[in-house]
Amino acid sequence: DPTPEITWGEVEFAIKQMKTGKCPEADNVRPEHLKAGGLPLFKALAVRFSRYLREKETPAAWKKSRTILLMKKGDPENLSNYRPITLLSQIYKTFSPVVLNRITKDLNMFMSREQTGFRRGYSTVDHTHAVRQLVEKCNEFQIPLCLAFVDYKKAFDSVERNAVLNAVDKCGVNPNYVDLLMEM
Repeated sequence: DPTPEITWGEVEFAIKQMKTGKCPEADNVRPEHLKAGGLPLFKALAVRFSRYLREKETPAAWKKSRTILLMKKGDPENLSNYRPITLLSQIYKTFSPVVLNRITKDLNMFMSREQTGFRRGYSTVDHTHAVRQLVEKCNEFQIPLCLAFVDYKKAFDSVERNAVLNAVDKCGVNPNYVDLLMEM
């Protein structure tokens, strides 16, 4: 099953979502440049991005980044008071959401409607309301209830990349996207 070509509309959507005033990386491209490029640039990037997807290979420069530390608050001697910011190519930051949007469409078909975290159009407020109702009903009917809330600190940092890629693959995401993610 061939992977559909990336459209200029997908590129335009990704570029329009970019925040302006960001620091450029080594390529000196800013979001303002991409937005000003208009339709000719959107079309050219769509052709190039489609090639990356077809060949499952992205530019080597995209694998390089520069990380800076921004002070949050507190003692400057304490490293936990800093937040790392990774500076990446703006072209890469255009390509990534295009691929992510396609993967998300595949994953949304697999996920249950109860999964509300980190999904567009869903809210964890619904779960908060459901828990509140559950507590009220258990109190009303004098039914014992135990609830546990787990908040994993730096949970994203602790997940193995291969485990995520295997899970995405098992969810039926187009193998070309999985291969491309592994290459990125």
